[in-house]
Amino acid sequence: MPSGIKLSLYGFDVDIGEFVRLIRDLAGAKLDAQSKDALKTMIAEVGKSFDVVLDVVTPLYALNTEAMLRSEFPKLYANFKNAYLKNSNEIRTHCHIVTDQFERLKASQSWKQNIPVIRDAFQRLIETEATWASADYTLANKMSDFLSNVDIELSRIDAMLQTDAITSLDAVRELLADTEQQIKSIKAHLDELRIISARLGP
Repeated sequence: MPSGIKLSLYGFDVDIGEFVRLIRDLAGAKLDAQSKDALKTMIAEVGKSFDVVLDVVTPLYALNTEAMLRSEFPKLYANFKNAYLKNSNEIRTHCHIVTDQFERLKASQSWKQNIPVIRDAFQRLIETEATWASADYTLANKMSDFLSNVDIELSRIDAMLQTDAITSLDAVRELLADTEQQIKSIKAHLDELRIISARLGP
């Protein structure tokens, strides 16, 4: 039986869930154009990072028979290898852009109005920035480790597939064990972020 790495996505769905809650609060305040644009940029950059998880894991679900594994795995593995290094580096860039947008938000005139709801939203902004500042480096490393683990496992499956398709299929199933609910959760959070972004305007 295969004895590889299972892909735990629990940390990712918790991370994006917290980010969605914070952005939902901030987007509920009355914002000027600069603040809205900063929030939309943050949403887009976080979305790009978490889309990597979906892009990597989702195609593996289609490999549910030996025939599908033999015909589709080589292409899937090649696509992953081509994007692997690019994704690892870009995730760090996305995290840094989000950090920059927090600073842009803080400089906005919206928060300087002496209105209680604005002051409350600004306090949430400060708290959100502190949360993200402590999480962005961890998230980038977590994503990098995730991609590295996927690379190791796909390489192992690729080698097994040359001689034993049945064991290779079992390895794919083991790799995906317990990820389905987490994938659904991440996708739901990404969908909500896109809805929030649309409500902020063009």
